Amino acid sequence: MKKRILAIFVILGIILLFLFYVVTNMKNAPKVGADGVIEYDFMKQRQPKASKILYEYMLKNLDKTSKEAEELFNVTPNMVGAFEIDLNDDGQKEVIGYVASGAYWGTAGYSLFILEKRNKSYVSIDYLINFEPMRKVQILQSYTNGYKNIKIYGSSAYNFKPMILTYSGNVYFNMEQIKLFEKYMRDFVDYDVRKITAGEQ
Repeated sequence: MKKRILAIFVILGIILLFLFYVVTNMKNAPKVGADGVIEYDFMKQRQPKASKILYEYMLKNLDKTSKEAEELFNVTPNMVGAFEIDLNDDGQKEVIGYVASGAYWGTAGYSLFILEKRNKSYVSIDYLINFEPMRKVQILQSYTNGYKNIKIYGSSAYNFKPMILTYSGNVYFNMEQIKLFEKYMRDFVDYDVRKITAGEQ
């Protein structure tokens, strides 16, 4: 009798785990439009495998342990959201995501990571990309240099307007963001703290 009750509990446990897996996958599945555009909502969706890949990449990039990352940057695995998608139709999925930490946030928004697997490890194929994660990311059906174009929305610095990321043959980028970054760097270099402290505006 005890064995039968135990077997019933085991079966119920397996069924519940299966249902949890199905519901989680359905929740984190992207929305696909009639035009084939794939849409992700970072505020509501995160794929565990992709998020783990991005978290481990971040730790390696920072050269920190998980404990150090939490203490220095207030970053934990739960603060990383990412999803997998094949951007160049080669059968190997890339990872797109962000880290909800001040270490990866600025006036232009949060850093968007795009990772590609090469030689059994992941490398970054994004360049100076910032976005507003509260707005949806869209994977378009158009291509540049063999990679799908990506539509993101800028932060308040860009008046929350949409921007298209294209692949240069080496990295994804948006020229408007690059120009803004270059202007910021020029302004920063020209900035003379002595004039400000002396009362000159």
